[in-house]
Amino acid sequence: SLEEARAVALKDAGISESSSEVKVVFTREELSRNQGRPCWELEFYTAQYQYSYKIDAKTGEVIYNRRYIYMEVARETAVKDSGCSETGRIVFTSEELIDGGIKTPYYLFVFNDGRTQWTYRIDATDRSIIAKTQERL
Repeated sequence: SLEEARAVALKDAGISESSSEVKVVFTREELSRNQGRPCWELEFYTAQYQYSYKIDAKTGEVIYNRRYIYMEVARETAVKDSGCSETGRIVFTSEELIDGGIKTPYYLFVFNDGRTQWTYRIDATDRSIIAKTQERL
């Protein structure tokens, strides 16, 4: 059932269902098929992270799970590291989550202040800087 799938996901994420300290908001609860296999696709968030899960609808097995930091947190990390102090003048030309395959998911940011353009890859699971470049415009 949906309730059982929720319980499996929360347990796997290390979130206690009975805890009143952690507010969990489910944003997606959909019964789907994963290569012909019925599964629950669940997305939810807490104050610290966003989660994405696929739970086998028959066995309760976790087929897929991901935990991401919020894009805003990753964006702040990139801007702070760039040293750009004029935050009101920053223009973002790319902000996206890159996930799939075997590599670590990351946020890609490309932004400029009219004089310099920065490109950052920020780890979407722990907000560390994977790569960065800077060039004068």
